[in-house]
Amino acid sequence: MQIEKIFKRLAVVVASALAIVGLSAATGNAAVVPISIAKANNFGLIVGGGLTNTGQSMISGDLALTPVISYTDTGLLTLQGAYHFGDAAAIAAQADAATAYSLASTENPSVVVVSELAGQTLLPGIYTNVAGISVNGTVNLDAQNNPNAIFVLQTPLALTTGPASHVNLLNGAQACNIFWQVGTTSTLGAGSDFKGNILGKGNFVSAAGSIILGRVLITQGSASLNATQITRPKCNSVEPTPTVNLGEGGGSYVSQYGMRVLISMSREQILAMEHSQMLVDAFYGTSKKVGSSLDYQLRIHMQVVPERLLELEHFRTSLRLKKLENVGYQQQPESLISP
Repeated sequence: MQIEKIFKRLAVVVASALAIVGLSAATGNAAVVPISIAKANNFGLIVGGGLTNTGQSMISGDLALTPVISYTDTGLLTLQGAYHFGDAAAIAAQADAATAYSLASTENPSVVVVSELAGQTLLPGIYTNVAGISVNGTVNLDAQNNPNAIFVLQTPLALTTGPASHVNLLNGAQACNIFWQVGTTSTLGAGSDFKGNILGKGNFVSAAGSIILGRVLITQGSASLNATQITRPKCNSVEPTPTVNLGEGGGSYVSQYGMRVLISMSREQILAMEHSQMLVDAFYGTSKKVGSSLDYQLRIHMQVVPERLLELEHFRTSLRLKKLENVGYQQQPESLISP
């Protein structure tokens, strides 16, 4: 069928008109499913296999030990929170930490990154390495001015940071939205400056002078602190405020952080675009059947920033000039931006 041939050409059918206006496709990594830590939220440290401390350590947030209740302190651990040793709160927090670990480990699609992250700048998304993850230097996490951006870093093996290593947060990135899913041990070198929530199944060890803006949630294994600071992060969730209305029908809006847009076109409109030969470059599009066999929609996922809104409207106008009057725009929740 002609329409099927057109759908097969979606990789080359949609974008020169969009490329003209400088729009970028929303990738699969843009659709990170938010990870809730639920009842573990108030905890700075949750340990399943016992805790030891040396030196002057500090935890901002609650402390949970369960199921193994073992605590040895040969230094001075200051807790700015509540102790929960095997009580109902500890058990519930441990269960929710385990759920968060499972969610983080199954996030996809992911990008395979090099094992050594030092020198890398990562954008929001899902990253994985089956051989383990290490930071022997500085890694940058760039939220691109979106304070709600989520980073998930996955490994079934170990996480290791070198002495004086740094995890830098750029352009609005928040530690509360960073998740390190670690299948075995997590080891922070002396003087490490670490950001994010460690969701681990193995032992956790921090050398002297380590600073963590985040949480350490160890469902299995023990934790060993040495003059370590753990500060539970406060997350500033920002709801994008609609500032521009693209007009007629469809209720499309954009905020200062940008938005994701779905363009819907009927079968007839797709055919008209095909005949016009106006679109030549690659673009990310998917299609779905709606209603009868003759009724289709072309779905195009885009990331739009405010300064390109006028150009987007010009694109919409150009489609109208080609008698494609009913092209619709619709804002999409991030969780729906996937084929």
